[in-house]
Amino acid sequence: MIPILAFIDSTLLPVDRPVDIHVDDRNQVYVLSINGRIYLYPTLLDSPIVLIDNLEQPSSEMEFVGDTIYVMHGRFLQSFWNDTGRVLLDFIPIMSESNTFDIDTIRKRIYVAIGSRWPILDGGRIFRINYDGKNMYNMATGLKAPVCMDVDSRGIPWVISYLDGDMYGLYPVYEGMNYANLVPSIYLRNEPSDIVALEGGFLISFRNGSIVYFRRVGKGMYERDSVGRFPIEISSIFLKGDTLYMSDYSGGRIYRSILEVDRWKRNFGRFRKR
Repeated sequence: MIPILAFIDSTLLPVDRPVDIHVDDRNQVYVLSINGRIYLYPTLLDSPIVLIDNLEQPSSEMEFVGDTIYVMHGRFLQSFWNDTGRVLLDFIPIMSESNTFDIDTIRKRIYVAIGSRWPILDGGRIFRINYDGKNMYNMATGLKAPVCMDVDSRGIPWVISYLDGDMYGLYPVYEGMNYANLVPSIYLRNEPSDIVALEGGFLISFRNGSIVYFRRVGKGMYERDSVGRFPIEISSIFLKGDTLYMSDYSGGRIYRSILEVDRWKRNFGRFRKR
């Protein structure tokens, strides 16, 4: 087990049902609520400030590119200036209840994974889009119900999708592939909530409060290392240096813990976050 320190800090005032978090260069914490609000905590001791309101429900995910916030909410993916809330674009009709997206800021691409609709069980799609919402390209097909996504340092999107029963799978996304009958790189039990792609593997959180590191030990081979198990319902994680942030969906608080830096560097490798 690769331990982290016990919860060293948390927000004093919770928000209602947080689903995603982001920490900027000033360590300010942004929180997306499923109810359609984006909150800002200048510090974890401060009261949350409503930054953006009246997003469609359910609001599910956000990504940052400079001062622009991209938000998946209701049936759309939109972008906002984070200081004014002005809508910049409105371009993705979301037709499923299971969707996720991520942004490759190096190559300036947006990837959107959209789940299938009944009765086409494996009819999901993965799109690649420009920053401005133009040139939407159907990159791959066949995922049943994508849960979360992250793009690695090579520019490869990795998607966790529901399989069957209590099983989920992690897949690398390549152009032209149909994933309906492909074996995932990693099988996962229980419900995952978020993923961070690292240089040497993946940090994955689960709704039951556990966080696991999957270390790459060979081509297509991974070892499982438990980071910790916490008495919260983890909806999102964000790793910044040696600090791990977690959102508690049920309790509404954001927790911050410090990793044991030496063991983290030795076992997890260099962290890269776009």
